[in-house]
Amino acid sequence: MVRPTLQILDPQIQNLFAIGDVADTTGPKMARAGMYQAEVVEGNILKMIKGSQKALGIYEPNFIEGVLKLTVGKVCYS
Repeated sequence: MVRPTLQILDPQIQNLFAIGDVADTTGPKMARAGMYQAEVVEGNILKMIKGSQKALGIYEPNFIEGVLKLTVGKVCYS
């Protein structure tokens, strides 16, 4: 279970994050979602290292994370 910042819910551990399939978010369990989550966590870790007083970034699931690109064959016609 994670906060919207993707930090785990344990109040005693502020610098532990979870992304991907292990993060209990309302978003899909897909690689694209994990990539978006990683961007949020990266920004949050950098803010924490720099001691920034700015609010940590929040992960908000987006419908595009669950979209699959399917092809109908090996040939691409432009």
